Amino acid sequence: MPRKATSKPQQISASQLAAEMLEMRLKVVRTNMKAVVARWKKDDEHLHELRISLRRAIASLDLFAPCCHPVKDVRWLVRKLKAVLKSTSRARDLDVLLSRPLPKSGKAGNELRKTWISDRKKAQKSLERHYVKLIDEKKLRQHAQSLLKSTRKSDKSPDTHVDPYAWSMLQLHNRLQSLLKSIPPKPDSQALHKFRIAAKQLRYTAEIVADITADSCVTDLLNQLAPIQKQLGRLQDETVAAKSLARAGKKSDKQKSKTSSLRNHSEACHENGIRLSEELSAWLKSDVQPALQKLAAYLAPPATAPEHPTKPRRKPKVRRQ
Repeated sequence: MPRKATSKPQQISASQLAAEMLEMRLKVVRTNMKAVVARWKKDDEHLHELRISLRRAIASLDLFAPCCHPVKDVRWLVRKLKAVLKSTSRARDLDVLLSRPLPKSGKAGNELRKTWISDRKKAQKSLERHYVKLIDEKKLRQHAQSLLKSTRKSDKSPDTHVDPYAWSMLQLHNRLQSLLKSIPPKPDSQALHKFRIAAKQLRYTAEIVADITADSCVTDLLNQLAPIQKQLGRLQDETVAAKSLARAGKKSDKQKSKTSSLRNHSEACHENGIRLSEELSAWLKSDVQPALQKLAAYLAPPATAPEHPTKPRRKPKVRRQ
């Protein structure tokens, strides 16, 4: 898996690079938030796109945090974007559930779909509140502009920083090493879900690095991370469906419903989840882990590579007597 020789982009400072990447990703977040509020009933894909843009923006803030100023704006943006992302989780789960075909379950199945639709409307209200505070009141734009302006002014000279491309590769390597350590030792659905989130975060960081380095090893890493997200996503869908159907089955029992198909379907989803957990756990150990270890070796930077893109220390001024 040798690296391809690639031409390096025109050198700029890490702070300038950070401002450029953040401006682009925060703009996409604003656009997708507007689409989710205005057109969520017509197309649930808008919510999916919003979640992707939020994760990319959060990954950018995490990667470039040492280059960004002021710190208070970085923290504010990370906190607010994570709050929006968290509020989208329930809505996304319901969108997935509504897209799944239910077995023939008569009245109980129809009532369950009505409940999911009602819950989806409630989940939308949380997103609309975030929209009012961040978009209508322009708080997201204000904090983004403050951050970008200060970051661009922090240093306009490329030669006072370390090479931002080598530095970004170092950050990617460190995060890959952390991901390798977090591979679950046993087939546990909750642990696999946490690993999926970590792999997803690394994937978005790798996308940023791929945009600025054009290194073939980063492309290889992206190709390894994409199937992890997709395959472990199947397990998460089964887990969410099993829990939701189990709750619906208990409710129908209390109402003395004649049908038990929802409960049976919940048990089927649960059993399918157990099977997937075992299969995916074995796949991670046999295929994914060795491939990621090889990539980590290729991405390993020289021992002298800097940890942070900081300015060289200035000589102290000597006061004249």
